[in-house]
Amino acid sequence: MTRFPHKAAKYLSSVSFALRQFLLAPFLYEKNSRIGRLFYDLEVLQRDFRSPLAALDLNALFEGSAPQQVTLFGYPLSLLRCFHRHRLAIMTPQELTFLAALVRVLNPKTIFEFGTGYGGTTANLVLNAPSDVRLFTICRSLWQTGLEEVDLVLGREQIQIIEADSLTFDFAPFSARMELVIVDAGHQYENIRSDTENALRMLKPGGIIVWHNYASNFPDVVRYLEHLAARLHLRHLRGTSIVLYQDSPNISASL
Repeated sequence: MTRFPHKAAKYLSSVSFALRQFLLAPFLYEKNSRIGRLFYDLEVLQRDFRSPLAALDLNALFEGSAPQQVTLFGYPLSLLRCFHRHRLAIMTPQELTFLAALVRVLNPKTIFEFGTGYGGTTANLVLNAPSDVRLFTICRSLWQTGLEEVDLVLGREQIQIIEADSLTFDFAPFSARMELVIVDAGHQYENIRSDTENALRMLKPGGIIVWHNYASNFPDVVRYLEHLAARLHLRHLRGTSIVLYQDSPNISASL
């Protein structure tokens, strides 16, 4: 049976992070997060952690090219406000740090995100991407948080927000154009299946897809990705709910 970290630990970690950010908010807009701390945190979290998917080894992935620091957006109350059907659905600090580091190393010029949410992940992606990046993000409607700092980042010209249903939207103009795709929208089986098929079609050769919420409280995401692993080489970042795929079997070779 698949074992996942107890969801209470994820809640406590996120609440602790949010409280720290709240206390520092008057003095902090952006903060630097050390990658070494990410490696340590994940090493602790993944002890005795088992999954049917292959493990993603951070050291092998980055092969010494991981940045020393990444920029993470300081959003004090977002982790306490944003819940999806009473389940915490947004990315943890460790997951955001990993994505930021991945973007720093890949330097993608094109990114597509399924599931804007309140815009926290979107903001962290663009803060760590090249200045000429084009980031497209789709959602039915933005979550309202009242966080002016997030709105300022989302207003940057590099970001195009598409307010539409990903189940019916025509993704043909994005075919084979994206270097990085984030799948983090609907968590029902049909949604994750449809978003993944569109993500695969829009991926450039050598591009990477990252899925979020591979966790026991999102059973349809788990079921779909474990089925998909029978035909695609998926890797799970132990200690998180992140799964990664690249169309080259040797991930580190292209980084």
